[in-house]
Amino acid sequence: MKCSSCKQKLNFPEEVLAKFTSCPFCGAALQKDDSEIKKSVTIEDELAKIVSDFGGLEIFAEENYTRLTKALMGVDAAFEPFKDWLLIANLKHIPQKLYAVVEAPQSRKQEIVNECLNTLVSLIFDAKTCEKIILCWMEVLKINAVVEKKTVIEPIMGIYKHSYFEKRGLHIYEKPKVYEYKTCQIGDKIWFAENFKHAGQGHGLWLEGTMAANKNYGRLYTNFEARFLQAPGGWRLPTIEDFEDMVAYIKSLRYDAGTALKSKNQWYGNADPGLDLFGFCAYPTARNSETGKSEAWFWTASETGNKDYPYYCVCISADSNDVDLQRKANGEHYASIRYVKDVE
Repeated sequence: MKCSSCKQKLNFPEEVLAKFTSCPFCGAALQKDDSEIKKSVTIEDELAKIVSDFGGLEIFAEENYTRLTKALMGVDAAFEPFKDWLLIANLKHIPQKLYAVVEAPQSRKQEIVNECLNTLVSLIFDAKTCEKIILCWMEVLKINAVVEKKTVIEPIMGIYKHSYFEKRGLHIYEKPKVYEYKTCQIGDKIWFAENFKHAGQGHGLWLEGTMAANKNYGRLYTNFEARFLQAPGGWRLPTIEDFEDMVAYIKSLRYDAGTALKSKNQWYGNADPGLDLFGFCAYPTARNSETGKSEAWFWTASETGNKDYPYYCVCISADSNDVDLQRKANGEHYASIRYVKDVE
C-alpha cells in the first residue's frame, strides 16, 4: 500500500496497517482499499461457512464429494497447501467418519477420533499435518476429544493418481506400506544402516527395476527429490559436516573410513573388500563411467556454491579405502539417501 499524498510505501504488518487513519510519514488521510487488507480468516471459519452454506454436516457424505471439493477449491488462496491436504482427507472420507462422532457417546468419541487419526497417518507421511487436519475438522464439528500425537517412521508405497492432484504434484496414497529401517551409531550420530526406499510422491527409482532386486540398494533420488521428501520424525538429511564427523571418528579409531563403511560383498571392479565395522553397510549403487568401478553415492543437504554442480555428494568407491567428501553434483544426478540424527 502507498500513501496517495507522499507516495511512501507503507510496509507494515496488516494488523498494524489496519489501525492507521493517516499516513505516519506525511500525516495525510489514508484512503484504504479493502482488497489490500485481507481479513483474518481461519481455516476453521472457512470450513464452518462451507457447512453452513450447504445446510448441514451432510456435505461430508460420500455422495456429496463433488460439492465439497468445489467448495474447498473456493477457499482463500492463502490456505492453498492446507486446502490440498484437506482434499486428500476428503477423498478418504475422514470427515464423514468424524461426523459420526457428533452423535456418539463421549467414550466412543475418543475412540473414533483416534481411529480417524490412525487412518490419516497411514495415508499421509507427515504426522503433524495429519494432526492439523483432524483438529480442523473437529473444530468445525465441535467435537470434544483429544488428538493423540502419532509418530510416523515411514511413508507409503502404492499411489492412486487423480488428475487434479497430478497436475499439482500431489498424489493420493492407496496401499499402506511401512518399512522398518536398521540403524547404527557412529560417534555421536545415529544413521540409517540401509538406503531409503520410500517412493515419496512418485519419486525415487529402483536401481534394477524391481523391489526384490533392490532389497539392499534402496531407491535412488535426484537432489530435488531428496530435499522434497519428508524425513521420518526426528531424522534429517545429513550435511557434509555430518559425514566429515563420521569419517573423522572412524579415522580416530585407526580405520580407513571407506573400508569400514563398505558392505562385505557386492562390490565389483577389483574392489577392496569392505569390513562393515559399524553396520553402515554401504552397497554399490552406481558405476563410474570412466573407470568402470562400482561406487556408492549419498546426498547431503549442503550446497557447494558452484553454479553447474551446486550440491555436495559423498562417494565411496570400489578401488579406494577412503571416503570422498568433495564430490559435487547437479540436481539431476541420482544418489542414495541415508538419514541421520543426534544421539539423545
